[in-house]
Amino acid sequence: MDTFTEALDAAGAEYTRPDGAFYVMARFDDYPGTMANVKRLIDEAGVAGMPGEGFGEAYSDWLRFALVTPASRRPPTAWPRSSPNGALAHSAAVSRSADIRPVVGVS
Repeated sequence: MDTFTEALDAAGAEYTRPDGAFYVMARFDDYPGTMANVKRLIDEAGVAGMPGEGFGEAYSDWLRFALVTPASRRPPTAWPRSSPNGALAHSAAVSRSADIRPVVGVS
């Protein structure tokens, strides 16, 4: 979290600091939260976000970022696949490995 917010500070962004969540809403001067700017951010900086406009007109100038750990750096699942909860762990692993794209306007 601190590394990300320090980068936002360095970029001069205004942002929310989550209390217990892992989402950060950020606003940059002259860089509205549109899908075009999200794609540009991915292409130019390798950072993915969601357009703020998908969260209502009040957030049209904002971008939403989810602070997550890459699967390669996560500890193995706590549930063995043979346990009753193993199916849930397997579903989560499949979801993470699938080509899932966010839907604008759905949170």
